[in-house]
Amino acid sequence: MIRMLALLIATLMTTPALAQVDGTYTPTIQEITTQDNVTSYFVMGDGAFGDAFATMASLIQGSPAYNRQIADDLWERRDRNAPVFLMEAARRYADIDPDRALYAYFLGRARSLYDAMRCVDSTAMQAIPLIDEFAGNDIARLMEDPVRLHAQLSAVYSSGEVFTSQVSPWWICSSSDSVFFAAANGQSITRDEWLKQSSEWVSVQNGLNQNLLNNIQVAANAMVAR
Repeated sequence: MIRMLALLIATLMTTPALAQVDGTYTPTIQEITTQDNVTSYFVMGDGAFGDAFATMASLIQGSPAYNRQIADDLWERRDRNAPVFLMEAARRYADIDPDRALYAYFLGRARSLYDAMRCVDSTAMQAIPLIDEFAGNDIARLMEDPVRLHAQLSAVYSSGEVFTSQVSPWWICSSSDSVFFAAANGQSITRDEWLKQSSEWVSVQNGLNQNLLNNIQVAANAMVAR
C-alpha cells in the first residue's frame, strides 16, 4: 500500500500544470465516484482540479499506520504539489505533530485562497469549502487551543511561504464555472481567460496578508479572554 501511495504522490510532480506554467488548456470532463459512492463531474487534464481531487481521494484511503511517511512526503513536496495536498498532510500530522498539522493547514488554505483569488472567474472560490473538508475534524479540534492557533497563524504569516508555491493556479481556476463550460463544449481556454494579469497579483497578496493579520488578532483576543 505505501509503495502505491508514494507512487501517487510522485506522479503529481510529472503533470505539466504542476510547474509554474500558465498557458492555454483544453480540459475535459470526467465522472469521479468517491469511496462513499458519491458521483460528481470534474474538469480533468494538465493537473486540473479533478486530477487533484482524484489523487486526494486515493491518498485518503491510505492506512493511518503510514501517517508519518505520507505526511512527510507531502510536506517535502509542498512547493511542487497543489496546495490542496497540504490538507492531507495536516490531517495525517494531527495526532503525531499538532503544530505542524495546523501550520500545514493554514499554509494550504492561504495558498489555495491566493490561487483562487487570481482566477478570472470568481466561482473558483467555491472550491475552498471543499478543500477545507479534506482536513476535517482532525484539524477543527486543534483550533480549540487559541495559543497554538495564534502561534501557527503567526508562523505562516512570518514565513513568507504563502507566495512561494511553484504550482500554477490552474489547479483551482479549473474548478470555475467558465472552465467547466469550456470543457463541456470541447473548447480551449487561454491564459487570459482563466488567470488575472500578474500586475494584479500584488493587491491580491496584500489583501491575503491583511486577512492573515486579522485572524492572528482574533486568535490573540481569544488568548486574552481564555
